[in-house]
Amino acid sequence: MTSGTKLAAATVVGNKAVFSGERANYTIVKSASGYAVIDNAGADGTTNLNAGAQRLQFTDVTVNTAMAAQAQSIDANALKTLIELYVAFFNRIPEADGLEFWIDRLKAGQNIDQISEDFYNAAIQYPSLTGYAVNMTPSEFVRIIYKNVLGRSGDTAPPEEDVQFWAGRITSGAASRGTLIRSMLDSAHSFQNDPTWGWVPALLNNKYTVGHYFAVQQGLNYNTPELSIQRTMEIAAAVTPQGIEAAIDRIPVTAGSPPLDPSGSPPLPGSVPPPTQVPPSPPSQASFTAALVNAPANDAAVRGSFRLEVRGTGIENVELLPPSSYTPVIARFNISADKTFAWLDVDTTTMPNGIMVSRIVAFSAPPGQGGSETTVMPARTWNLYNDPQPGLIGPIPPASFRPQVTLQVSDLPYVDPQPLVTMMQMDEASYRQMLLSEPVRVRQTMQTYIPAHVSLYPVSLGFSGEWYACVGEMSYIACRDMMNAMITIMNSRAR
Repeated sequence: MTSGTKLAAATVVGNKAVFSGERANYTIVKSASGYAVIDNAGADGTTNLNAGAQRLQFTDVTVNTAMAAQAQSIDANALKTLIELYVAFFNRIPEADGLEFWIDRLKAGQNIDQISEDFYNAAIQYPSLTGYAVNMTPSEFVRIIYKNVLGRSGDTAPPEEDVQFWAGRITSGAASRGTLIRSMLDSAHSFQNDPTWGWVPALLNNKYTVGHYFAVQQGLNYNTPELSIQRTMEIAAAVTPQGIEAAIDRIPVTAGSPPLDPSGSPPLPGSVPPPTQVPPSPPSQASFTAALVNAPANDAAVRGSFRLEVRGTGIENVELLPPSSYTPVIARFNISADKTFAWLDVDTTTMPNGIMVSRIVAFSAPPGQGGSETTVMPARTWNLYNDPQPGLIGPIPPASFRPQVTLQVSDLPYVDPQPLVTMMQMDEASYRQMLLSEPVRVRQTMQTYIPAHVSLYPVSLGFSGEWYACVGEMSYIACRDMMNAMITIMNSRAR
């Protein structure tokens, strides 16, 4: 497979050549017989490869040299549709091998509508990444398309009649969820010259341009599936209606690198003129994008420290919030100076064990100043478990985002025990009658000492399960014992 002179040969096995540096350190030049790979920074020298070398593996990415020819083997409009389906369903640009897979499916006889359905079925398997869930209503599905695909949210969110028009096509059976996205993309492209909405097709066109450059012209794949998903989402999030420079800067090739196969390739993104029809100042949220790139999975067991990461453009504020409200703010992220990266280091050893449910929302304006928003992580449940069990720092977290909290008896904050003392001073008959006739008041009183979402571990002093469970039952001895124990605990706090 190799020929010519090399200062230090790359390793060649079968149809793959392995190089010792990152892709950006090399120049790849197509020749009549194959490729010349020139090491500009290391010791690999110049490696001449014949046309059988279909994969060039670098330390960060692998190049699929057959991708350009594969792309040219199908209709250009079909290729554009495949790239846009990646953006629409997966919220990212395609990598070369993935795009090649769908090209092969198209050439094998599947039509675009069938492939669209396959994209949809794949997207709902990963709702935290794509935003699509199997149980979404038609209206919810349409709103996600407007928000994540067309960039329309906040001040530019669609009117309800537009949402219902598209949702009605699903309800009536005129379109499936897989094919509806194609119809909405076609409709969006028809606004190319519109003075109000021209930025929407500009955004779509720019994402296509970047996707074509990455997967077709450069034939790139990151070296692990996880990195491919993460990095291609970051690249897509950096595209704006005004330009693609920030996205191109994230692609690991030297600026100005020629396409692997110059024949038939469109101009490089750097030479693509911006659409003259697009207003110079589209709505502010058009330049605001955000995507989650790192967080524990839903239902994950977590301990120690972990980092939450969000990437995009125009990020002014990112908050970790309860699943269904904006208060209390659990934590605010750090924001990079260029507004493209937000991160939060979470130390679970400073939190009580138990269950935490939270979501992440990114904003285009600083805290308290409005702006657009996007939920980059819908609510996820994390099981916090550290050994030894952390002590409580500060007040008991509310049930709004900590539906289960595990505390030690020593963690319980002081609450005046007088209401319990008053109950204990009642005679037996009156006490039993109170438990039976006033269960709500008694239960609420007891919950001021151990809230309903708190459990004690290790269990001591007879506290097991809900300590107010005895309320309303004929047996009252357990309630008396636990109330007396709680009085003792609170009195010890007061000393």
